[in-house]
Amino acid sequence: MERFLLDAAQLRKYLPALSESQKNAIRNGKKIKVAEEQREGWTGKLPFYIFWCPTCDNFSYDYPHGFIETQYLTCHKCSKRIDFRPWWVELAQLWELIKWMCRRDKKNAGGAK
Repeated sequence: MERFLLDAAQLRKYLPALSESQKNAIRNGKKIKVAEEQREGWTGKLPFYIFWCPTCDNFSYDYPHGFIETQYLTCHKCSKRIDFRPWWVELAQLWELIKWMCRRDKKNAGGAK
């Protein structure tokens, strides 16, 4: 609960500095990086983003959680998880699949002789 109170306080700090066009972009799904923080017990800094929660229709403030393939942001009001995978993750996964298929085909072709 303490983390959510801290996130709400940070949101009140950064939200007024955003332009109306930035706020509209956030309402349309964009996540905007506004800070890097290192909290107590952390080994390094993490990026923090302001984003829109479609469940409670509010701005929220959080850092990415999870592995890169399954990253998400958490709304500080309703605790809804919002998908936050970088755009290139699916592309990298597709490339790995293509490489695997090529290796498999070469291996199968070599055994058919």
